[in-house]
Amino acid sequence: MSDKRTAQRSDRNTFKEIASTLQARIQSGALPVGRYLPTERELQLEFGVSRSTIRRALQYLVESGSAQSVPSKGVIALGGGRKTTSRNIALIDAQTYVLQVLYFRIGELLQQKGYHLIHLGHRIHHSIEQAFQYANDHGFAGILVWSYEGFPDTEIVGKVTRKIPTVAMDHGMRGLELDLVTTDYFKAAYELVNHLAKQGRRRIAVAGMLDMLDITQDRFSAYMKALFDNGLTPNSSDYLFTMTSGQLVDRTEALTTRLKASDRPDAIFVMQDEWLPGVTEAVLKAGLSIPKDVAIVTLGDDIDLTVDGIGMTATVIDWDAMAREAVELLLNRLENPSRKPIKKMVDHQLVIRGLCGAPNSKWTAQPGEHYSLIGNLPYPRPQYAFRTGTDLLVELPSANRGRLK
Repeated sequence: MSDKRTAQRSDRNTFKEIASTLQARIQSGALPVGRYLPTERELQLEFGVSRSTIRRALQYLVESGSAQSVPSKGVIALGGGRKTTSRNIALIDAQTYVLQVLYFRIGELLQQKGYHLIHLGHRIHHSIEQAFQYANDHGFAGILVWSYEGFPDTEIVGKVTRKIPTVAMDHGMRGLELDLVTTDYFKAAYELVNHLAKQGRRRIAVAGMLDMLDITQDRFSAYMKALFDNGLTPNSSDYLFTMTSGQLVDRTEALTTRLKASDRPDAIFVMQDEWLPGVTEAVLKAGLSIPKDVAIVTLGDDIDLTVDGIGMTATVIDWDAMAREAVELLLNRLENPSRKPIKKMVDHQLVIRGLCGAPNSKWTAQPGEHYSLIGNLPYPRPQYAFRTGTDLLVELPSANRGRLK
């Protein structure tokens, strides 16, 4: 076999593809359980790759539970993967409001199939790696993960995901090939910024959280592209992020200072609705009117926020569809552990209310009308009602109510 032909076959047959082929043979019985797999040399000749690639493939099989390495003898087929009698499914996340609701929705769906959902992991209590290791050590049948780390330890987490069927929600985990259910965040962000530009806003700032997640970078890139597509020039002084990884609370000092400038922005795109209340408060404290002086839009409709009874224009994400698709993918992965990863997209929708500056005739929803989570909610939706006037009053969903000073 020529070197060129060997290289071509090597390109087509990565170690994971070879491992998947061998795993399929074990599951079909072509490689009987308890028998030794072909030798490294035999596999090297069959697949036309280097010995190191074959060794990686065999190691991958061993780590996934499909085979067992016997020193000085070879590798034995174990019958198709990790065996467990557990009916427990882990939900690993950072426990935001949306995830608290989705925990119940996903739990109900899994219960119908005889599984039990158990919440693991919170960035304050322990790392995401510890949560994955816990799921592995306690024999969980599957994992649903909403990662809260930009760069997880792929060696630790990867060893677990090769053994336990895992589905990522909202965003993937960098360096790991997993089933994923998400939405088109680039398109969603672009629609919001483009909408502001079509309302005549010429100095559009960006706020919210800037972190390492790919979907956050997609939102920021969409913000930039929408400005360029509308003939607007981005200005670094309008990058007014109020949150980043590691902070415990949002910081609005830079935003507050910018709002006092003569060339202040006339609109703000808040990349995540979680940080919308702080941005709104900063604008009103600066003595500016929303939307007359500063229009605001946000990605996410999971907070009920109004100013003088007028609601926020937002992108609605179908979280219920995400829950259904994630459960469906996980159940399929449990039945087909060696199939290639699948990515599914759920819908989003631009919902127009008045704080973007659109006239009432263009509104598609009134304050209080939400579409991201429907039906009976186990927790009340976070609610913020701002009122302007001689004094600015903020009504919060807790007992912590009072006048802004």
